[in-house]
Amino acid sequence: MLEPVVDDLVGFLALGEKGRVAAARLIEMNPEGSPNLDEAPMLPFRPGTLRAFSVYEQHQIQSAKGLARRYLPGAAKVGLGFERITGKVFPKFRPVEMFYRHPLFYMGNPLACSPDGSLIPWPAYSKDLDFEIEMGAVVCQSVRPDALAEEAKEAIGGFLLLNDVSARDTQWDEYRNGIFGPIVKSKTFANVLATEVVTADEVWPHVDSLTGEVRVNGEVWSRPSTAGAHWSYDEMAAYCAAGEGLHPGEVLSAGTLPNGCGLELDRWLEPGDRLDLELELIGSVFGTVGRPGEYSS
Repeated sequence: MLEPVVDDLVGFLALGEKGRVAAARLIEMNPEGSPNLDEAPMLPFRPGTLRAFSVYEQHQIQSAKGLARRYLPGAAKVGLGFERITGKVFPKFRPVEMFYRHPLFYMGNPLACSPDGSLIPWPAYSKDLDFEIEMGAVVCQSVRPDALAEEAKEAIGGFLLLNDVSARDTQWDEYRNGIFGPIVKSKTFANVLATEVVTADEVWPHVDSLTGEVRVNGEVWSRPSTAGAHWSYDEMAAYCAAGEGLHPGEVLSAGTLPNGCGLELDRWLEPGDRLDLELELIGSVFGTVGRPGEYSS
């Protein structure tokens, strides 16, 4: 049963329970594993597409405050003063109206994905590099156009952790002056993916209650959580499928977990920093931050 998918993780996930049983039996028969196993970090699969959502309202609000604080401090003071007086979120810090109508995403660059342990590239055009801890769902079966959420959910075969690397100063410039929004050169140059994928059956019961940890040079910067998503993974998948369907190998990231990036924390990476991101049950990704203009071969 497993021979056709020996080099195809997405195909293995599509086998569902039968595949997991066959794999467990194979492990029992070979408890020592493969003596010729290459342990060098590698991508578990090459994503067909990378659809990066943003479904956490708290992250959106805190990121808006972070951008204003970093690049428009006068306006930030006005907004924070409004919040102190009224006890309400400053309207300009809230997500756009469409955020509450349906899930929002942008198309990332699947060709810019590198495996756990890779050098975290710092584009020469940016001065403010940032990380984002995100959990992504792996589509392992085809989904028909306009499928309902329940049907789309069945196509999700696993979950993985990823670091969506971001150039914040470029994002700010694109947000204010570009015509395609803040997600062009600020977002598409690098994503670091975990080398492991956890089967969906293990994750669904805990999908909204997983706790993570962000460490920089061994210091804990934050402990984000998957709680509080405004949209579910099945709703995200159904929105993607509207009018076009979904295909095996696509990755749907829910976006940055609240308090899961330096922009929200007002803490910033430096070249040479060791970054570790972990999420219980899902896995971890790590890497060393490169110098501006330094890229792995």
